[in-house]
Amino acid sequence: MNSKVDFHGIGTQKIKNWKKIPVYGMATVAFITLSVISFIVATHPACQVESIHGFWGRIRSNKTEYLDMYSYVPHPALIIIDFICLAFFSCDLFFRFITCPSWKKFAKNSLNYVDFVAILPDYIDIIVANTAETNVALETMHYVNFLRIFRALRIFRLVRYVPGLWIMLYTFKASFWDLLLMICFMNVGMIMFATFIYYAEEDNFHHILMGMWWALITMTTVGYGDRVPRSSVGKLIGSACAIAGVLTVGFTVPIIVNHFSMYYKHMQSMQAARKREEKAKKEMDRVTKLTEE
Repeated sequence: MNSKVDFHGIGTQKIKNWKKIPVYGMATVAFITLSVISFIVATHPACQVESIHGFWGRIRSNKTEYLDMYSYVPHPALIIIDFICLAFFSCDLFFRFITCPSWKKFAKNSLNYVDFVAILPDYIDIIVANTAETNVALETMHYVNFLRIFRALRIFRLVRYVPGLWIMLYTFKASFWDLLLMICFMNVGMIMFATFIYYAEEDNFHHILMGMWWALITMTTVGYGDRVPRSSVGKLIGSACAIAGVLTVGFTVPIIVNHFSMYYKHMQSMQAARKREEKAKKEMDRVTKLTEE
């Protein structure tokens, strides 16, 4: 166990439980949650309106050329939420940049890149909506819509304020070589069983790549059912593939669980130790006051 891991000092705030999160931390968590929820519900038909009833000059609404391509747009209330969240995250990123003691340290933090990529599509949308020509805007918006998937990455900002999420990160980091070994075993199994099933049922599995997809789904016990063996030999290969997958995953998962339990117990022991220190300090202050009186 790495004794240098400090779950209380991680992120921008040192927190021990939800009751003691600073106001700014709580506001950030609220905006992250609101932004992600808005991003999700905006794709539901019940939260969309006809594009002719657009709002604030959104590119899909203001120009008639886009009505055929974007007949429906998010509800104006969701657009307002997006603008508010965009302003908050932009100010947050800007002030963290100008107040960071070292620009190199700021650049090495991967979460800052997540913040930047998450707000970039909105700014491109605003610029294109007010400056670009129709043809350029159409081509640009095609890529902007793809970049919007990065808005979902804002959920990773919660790791700054929730120590429990850092346990998962440390668990995956400590289990990296175990996960890599499992992936190697899975690849060997995929190639082997894909080759077997291809030559056993060439009319059903037209190439080995299709067999690799089937082998992966079978070894991970997902079982979509889009491809299934039909012959007796194919079913025998499928049975062996499923058993091999269960053993491969079963040998690796307990190692990851052990790492998670280790870090979780470590965090709990640190929290308990800190509580004891605070309790002892309060008791010492009380005794000191009584002595002075």
